[in-house]
Amino acid sequence: MKCSRHEQILNIINGENVNIEELKRLSIDGCPDSNGIRSRVWKFLLNYLPCNFEKRQERVTFNRQQYVGYVKEFVFESCMADAMPADHPLNLEPDGNWITFFRDNEMLLQINKDCQRLCPDFDFFRRPTEFSCFSLFGKDVPVGVLRRRGETSTLQSHSLNKNLVGVTNMIRLSTYSPFQPNCRLSSGLVSQFEEEK
Repeated sequence: MKCSRHEQILNIINGENVNIEELKRLSIDGCPDSNGIRSRVWKFLLNYLPCNFEKRQERVTFNRQQYVGYVKEFVFESCMADAMPADHPLNLEPDGNWITFFRDNEMLLQINKDCQRLCPDFDFFRRPTEFSCFSLFGKDVPVGVLRRRGETSTLQSHSLNKNLVGVTNMIRLSTYSPFQPNCRLSSGLVSQFEEEK
């Protein structure tokens, strides 16, 4: 009995030793998006993951520890630094905390736009992340969701209409926002790239 291409790819990437040549042959026309298969295939093809199972587990453990170290160093420690006493939203100092906050928001908005321009129906953008900050650092670390900073909101606009007597009425115009996602995760779940300190 012949296996489907999907099953063949799964058998290869779940095996003790991954046959890269066979994986390349099977994935040349693309690979399935479900259950994170595409990302795992790319990790093998880019030599991010070793072919041997034992070495693979060691590499994954090492990379996760390294990632936790980077997050602690660049996110938590930099955010916990005391703010300058004169720092406020209108401060024009180039190294002020508010300037950094606003620059980060611009970058988050661009990431939000780029993710939606990609293929938002891909499994990667719809599923919750496996390794949230809560699972890495515990519940005692205050973590917010970047989605709240990156999402845009539409301002309500009104049009003024004067009648013959001179009475001014406001007419509410309908608005459309291309940045509102079609599908949201249920509360408590965080998708990829959405956590912040």
